[in-house]
Amino acid sequence: MARAIFSGDHGNHLQLEVFSAWNSPNIADNYSTVNVQVRLIADGYARIWGAEGTLLSLDIGGIREDARVDASIFPGQNISLFAKDYRVNHDADGKKSINISATLHVNLGKYGSATASFNLTLTNIPRASSITAPNSVIGSNINITVNRAVNTFKHAI
Repeated sequence: MARAIFSGDHGNHLQLEVFSAWNSPNIADNYSTVNVQVRLIADGYARIWGAEGTLLSLDIGGIREDARVDASIFPGQNISLFAKDYRVNHDADGKKSINISATLHVNLGKYGSATASFNLTLTNIPRASSITAPNSVIGSNINITVNRAVNTFKHAI
């Protein structure tokens, strides 16, 4: 989660917040679904009206998106501007860390823009089981041990 104060003469009365409420790994396909939400927070002095269609620019681990939002707000309000789930592919080893960034371009009255960003480390997704077997002679009985990375993995030997 991250918060940022807006630029402009009255920008210190307004904050942009971006956060991920949850994320869910998909073990079989090596990706996570990441929820991203953006809020606008006004103190007791901030007031913006007529801000329909304000540009919100997002970058979710390299996935870029622009959205138009209503940034009209009154003193003391905390409003939700945006919420969406994104598919984020993990690296081949099952690890992934992403930067989540949101920029709101109010540019009305004495309010400018703000960018809030943070780094999110996703749950590691196990990718491979390991196998151990002793040296042996072909045709003799041996014990082979498979250490599953995940209990639901199935193996054929």
